[in-house]
Amino acid sequence: LFFDIDGRKLVESQEVAKKLASFFYHQWELDKNAVTLAYSGNRGYHIGIDSRVFGDIRPSKHLNRVFARIRAKIPEIADLSEDERNLVDYSISDKTRLWRLVNTRHAKSNLYKIQVSNKELFCLSADKIRGIAGSPRSLLLTDETGLVPRFDVDMCSDARELYKKSAKSAKRQERRYAGREINYEIDDGKPLKEILCDARYNLLNSHVPKGQRNRSALVLASAFRSGGYSGEKARRILGQWNAAQEESLPNREIDTVVKSVYRTPGGYRFGCKSLKEFCPYADRRECADYRRFRVLTG
Repeated sequence: LFFDIDGRKLVESQEVAKKLASFFYHQWELDKNAVTLAYSGNRGYHIGIDSRVFGDIRPSKHLNRVFARIRAKIPEIADLSEDERNLVDYSISDKTRLWRLVNTRHAKSNLYKIQVSNKELFCLSADKIRGIAGSPRSLLLTDETGLVPRFDVDMCSDARELYKKSAKSAKRQERRYAGREINYEIDDGKPLKEILCDARYNLLNSHVPKGQRNRSALVLASAFRSGGYSGEKARRILGQWNAAQEESLPNREIDTVVKSVYRTPGGYRFGCKSLKEFCPYADRRECADYRRFRVLTG
């Protein structure tokens, strides 16, 4: 389970990383071998929690959704403020995700992502952390990838309990949406299936985890605008979609999304990569919408 903490300044990210690390060490009482701490090479920190602390985790195609729930819950029970929780990236919940490996150089800063010790995180300043990131470091807790642990790790009862609750929640949500399409009220104009590609249509009928809801609303609103729907119709459909979510966005955020999309010249454009979790095609060339777009754009 990974946490990506990214503030406007490294010192902000470091304070959040300290609070999360303290939670893992003192409240969950995790062994230090179960927690990997890393400076990202720019303005953030990455924290990795060995999955063995959650007990016996069985393979599942929805494991990413279970971990997304855990990732969203931990900052709350760790008593982070709202501003601090906003520095945690909740969008890293798709099934496949690029992840910077330790001892690789960040293109913007030219500094390396490095593992740091618990003592370094709590005792060194942000400037000193940057100072030791000018070159790769030896890895003590993991193999050279920074992903495979070298030591045994015990299960944590609190972590196990949170995992079980999150797994039940994800399974319940999956049953809720399995084979189901929301009955959207379309008074006139083109049907939804005519203006949405299969991935966007799946998104419209899917649960979206916390951290992805706002961006998903942007994707859908942009598609509605491109399909010729008015801003009012887009707002109405997004309102229905939002109400069907396990955790809804405030209505004012839906209004803000629609206003932003419809006021921006040309709107926003989102490609296939931003919808890969919802796309039913293994090869996007199987998608008629993708093939048609390629013909139109060359």
